[in-house]
Amino acid sequence: MKKFIYNLSRIAMMFAVVAMVACSDEGLVNNDPEPKPEPKPEPEPTPELEFKLEAELVKAGTSTAELKLTTLNIGQYAYSVDEAGANNQELTPDIIFALGTSYECKDGDNTVVIEGLAPGKSYVVTFAGATVEDEFYEKTAKVELTTGQFTDELTIYDVNYSGFSMHFNFPTDKVQP
Repeated sequence: MKKFIYNLSRIAMMFAVVAMVACSDEGLVNNDPEPKPEPKPEPEPTPELEFKLEAELVKAGTSTAELKLTTLNIGQYAYSVDEAGANNQELTPDIIFALGTSYECKDGDNTVVIEGLAPGKSYVVTFAGATVEDEFYEKTAKVELTTGQFTDELTIYDVNYSGFSMHFNFPTDKVQP
């Protein structure tokens, strides 16, 4: 029995030594230190995008106006048409987008046709843009225009499916008795 207890204590001592070595930092098999993770490369800074929003008048008729909108990295635009001198409030891009309809645009020149203007009046058209990153572009573009007067004796304009508008110019040089 002494021999059995002696052998049992030897086996227990061996298990204790193995357990201590296994729980140490070096371990039983791996004597190499843990590999250090490779440092991640610094991300390259993203280049700042250039933005451009410019507008100019191409031609103004009696009830329409054609404008050229030049954009760069602008994905959408909206505009507001106000009579000159009527709105002294400075329009910001968020207000223009909230009040108007937004339109898709491409980089370069875009043609914008505004209809339904009154003849012989001055207007201010203010454009706002939203960048390709879906943020408002901080600058706005303004165009001042004046629609022309009717010169013919009878002018039919604003023709659509539900009707049309007419303008008569009565001659002032002929007086009837």
